[in-house]
Amino acid sequence: MKRIKTFNEFVSVNEDEGTEQKLGVVKKEIAFSFDLSEYNKDIGVIEDTFTIAMSPDSTGVFSLGTDVEQFSGLKLEEAEAYDEKPDDAYIYGLCNMMNGGKDFYCFINAGRLLGDAKENGLWPALFEIISHEVGIHVTRKILTRAIAKNKYDIDCTDDKWVKNDYGNGEYNWPAMGDVFDKADPMIMINEEDFATIAGYLVKAAAPHFIEMFSEYAPELKTVIGK
Repeated sequence: MKRIKTFNEFVSVNEDEGTEQKLGVVKKEIAFSFDLSEYNKDIGVIEDTFTIAMSPDSTGVFSLGTDVEQFSGLKLEEAEAYDEKPDDAYIYGLCNMMNGGKDFYCFINAGRLLGDAKENGLWPALFEIISHEVGIHVTRKILTRAIAKNKYDIDCTDDKWVKNDYGNGEYNWPAMGDVFDKADPMIMINEEDFATIAGYLVKAAAPHFIEMFSEYAPELKTVIGK
């Protein structure tokens, strides 16, 4: 049975990254560490950060880093021209690298989330988007970069880790499987380790996304005590 860290041991939040303007781009940086070396030597000790952000529409994501367009393949010009509706947006959620590959972000379009909340319920919409973006996409990137650092000794301050050959060609990242299979070297992440880190990352990000979204869904203010 794994030793599970207390939540305060796992994560810290940079509260200096506050609201730039009401209903504008809001962001916070979450830093965390977790030692998986006893159970998964490929992943080892995870020490990383990621930025969570929210804005009223898709254009906000492009203010987060210097090269959001380059890494995502999406364009600010296209986002500005897109006729966004409650059930249709240029971007709903997006997780990717920025700043040369050294930083991560997880962005949610609050206008699109509000449309989903009105259609399917507030909590189901929040659970879905946070588990999708943080629980899957952020977790995969975090674990892959930990493998790059600890198994391949890569300097992850640029995009070398993104393009590393993990055993099946560039851009084919380590796979998740039930067991470590020597016949398939791409399997470096087992399901339990993925689920453990995903759970902690969702727990770290969710309160802040809920607080951000409370500006759009005032009923959440009673939940967060404001």
